[in-house]
Amino acid sequence: MLFSDEFRVVELNPDSKKFERVNRLVCTGSAAGAANVATDLILDINCEIFEVKQDDSLSVALMSSLDGKPDAGEYVPYVEGEGSVLDDYDYAMHGLVFDVQHDEGQRVAVTASFGGLLMKITGEQNQLDQLQNDMSLYVLVKQMQ
Repeated sequence: MLFSDEFRVVELNPDSKKFERVNRLVCTGSAAGAANVATDLILDINCEIFEVKQDDSLSVALMSSLDGKPDAGEYVPYVEGEGSVLDDYDYAMHGLVFDVQHDEGQRVAVTASFGGLLMKITGEQNQLDQLQNDMSLYVLVKQMQ
């Protein structure tokens, strides 16, 4: 696992809804790093298959593979009941990191695309240092009760 945190949805579609089936979530992480600055997350989701409301709590994990092994670059179909990490989450996407920006201080912003759905995560460099340009990435999301 490259990163994991719990987030609260603080805003839904801040610039109005652009696409019928997509919601943009603006979230703030619960765990503050060494500088006591929470991680921020902007995440596009398919709202027809994963419904999220403002003030919902989400558990979000970023992984380079689903089985803990390096990604071989081959499609492996998900088979329900075979004990995959996907069984622990409600929503998953696979994509590619396309931008890593180092801000002032020890902050970094990482942007990834999941078939056109975007994610931007901003946090402390020591929390996100494993995320690199052009790397394959899974984002896994679970609604917290």
